[in-house]
Amino acid sequence: MTKIKIFDENFFYRSVLGIEDEHIFNNLVITKFTSYKEIAVPKNGGIRTIQCIDKENQLYKIQRNLVDNFLSKIHLPDNICGFVKRKSYRDFLIPHAWENNNKRFYLRLDISDFFGSINSAKIHNSLNDLIDIEEDKKNKILNMISEICTLNDVLPQGAVTSPVLSNIVFKRLDIRIRNYCRKLDVIYTRYADDLLFSTTKERSLGGFFVKKIIGILKTSGFILNRKKVKRGISEISLNGFIVGQNVRISRKKKSDITAFFYLFIYGGRPKTIKDLIERLNSYKFQYRRSLFVSKNDMINYLAGYRSFLIDWLPEDTETKVYKELVKIINKIQNTLEEIEALE
Repeated sequence: MTKIKIFDENFFYRSVLGIEDEHIFNNLVITKFTSYKEIAVPKNGGIRTIQCIDKENQLYKIQRNLVDNFLSKIHLPDNICGFVKRKSYRDFLIPHAWENNNKRFYLRLDISDFFGSINSAKIHNSLNDLIDIEEDKKNKILNMISEICTLNDVLPQGAVTSPVLSNIVFKRLDIRIRNYCRKLDVIYTRYADDLLFSTTKERSLGGFFVKKIIGILKTSGFILNRKKVKRGISEISLNGFIVGQNVRISRKKKSDITAFFYLFIYGGRPKTIKDLIERLNSYKFQYRRSLFVSKNDMINYLAGYRSFLIDWLPEDTETKVYKELVKIINKIQNTLEEIEALE
């Protein structure tokens, strides 16, 4: 990421937001609340509500410009893995795999109401040094950014600006936590509200360590979700992945594709797309919440799962994990070809 600063008010309007002047912005503020719509999405067996904006909406376009032309260009520490271009959940986990057969101890901490803990004051504080103009104009731009990115004075889940802004706001805490961890020979990575720590020294992740992290979080108004503290010895399971001597996909994570294969051949291969859709929708998948409604649905699902598995192939082609994943990838390819032939 390159370093970037705003030195001119007109540059901010035209080159960052993509508007001619502040009048367009003022009209958007008036209609901001009606631009968002609430959507209920499944999460961990329950339901959460996110606020989204249609991509054709003017506010969305300005948010997108703000991300592409400014926010995404702000430098972030290497330990941040969520909502970062060319990084994924894999980058969050890989640094914690064993090295030289040295068993590791694991600690996962979770921040409560992550986006909802970020308000205009924190946004101003995080971006203040990146706007180098007269104080009155600086405050004006900071207020505009906050208005564009917040709803009820906090980051809304679902807005295109919220993920990248959360990283920028949390950046100083990331650096403090990382520097503290280095003193203890602890590896630290973060993916959104998940903080993952590992070390070869069990005592390093004891109660004092957790209290220290809680203290650092509190300095910026973030609170630890004590119900989601998770520890592991030798390995730890997180969101369908197991981190230990290597990083591998759990059986539960692979259960959906196994079920898809079973349903495809159960009672004989389907003769029509309609027949297959009925079979698939009779089963409750672990990670897929919506029903299959067309051939394209199934093709996109399988192609996406294939891409996901390819991304997780280990470099060593002789390992058991590599051979198992390749076997599934090949089976997906064969199933895709058979579905393509169905009417």
